[in-house]
Amino acid sequence: MEFAPIKKRKRQIKESIANGQILPGEKLPSERALAEMFHVSRTSVKEAVTVLESSGIITVRPGVGMFINEDSQQDLLHKFSVTMDVNGRDFINLLELRQAIEEDAAYHAANRMSPAEQEELTMIYEELLAVEKRGNIALEEDFAFHYCIVELSHNPVMLEVMNLVSDKIRTLVIYKRD
Repeated sequence: MEFAPIKKRKRQIKESIANGQILPGEKLPSERALAEMFHVSRTSVKEAVTVLESSGIITVRPGVGMFINEDSQQDLLHKFSVTMDVNGRDFINLLELRQAIEEDAAYHAANRMSPAEQEELTMIYEELLAVEKRGNIALEEDFAFHYCIVELSHNPVMLEVMNLVSDKIRTLVIYKRD
C-alpha cells in the first residue's frame, strides 16, 4: 500500500478503504511508518488513529497493530459520502435529500421528543429567524436547526446520514461564497 505525502487535509486512509485499496481485515502500517509515508508528525497520526478507531473504521490491538474493520456502519456511510459529488449541480439534489430525511425525522421527533427538547428546538428556530431578520446569512443557525430536528428523532443512522449531507451542503455554500 502506498500513500502520497499530505499537502492539504486529506482522508487518504478512508478513501483507500472506500476505493478498495485497503481491504477489511488488513493490517495498517505502524504509526511511525504512517508518519513517514504521509510526511506528518506522529502526533498527527495518533490523532487520526483515534478518529478512525472511534468511528469504527479500525480496531487497534495494543502490541499487535491496527486493523481495518469489516464493513461497518461508518464504512458504509463513508462509501455513501464518496458517491455524493460535491459540485454546483448537486446542490439541489443534496437539499432534496436533506428534506427527505427531515420529513421522516420531524415525524419521529414530534412523537419522541420531550418537552425540554421541544423548548430547545424552539429556541434554535427563533435564533435562526433572528439572524435572518438582521439580514445575515444564517449558515450555522440553519445547520443547528436542521441537525436538531434529526437529532430529536433519536435515530442514530438518520443522524449520521444527515451529518454527511449537511457537511456537503456547507462545503458547497462556503465554496460558493469565496
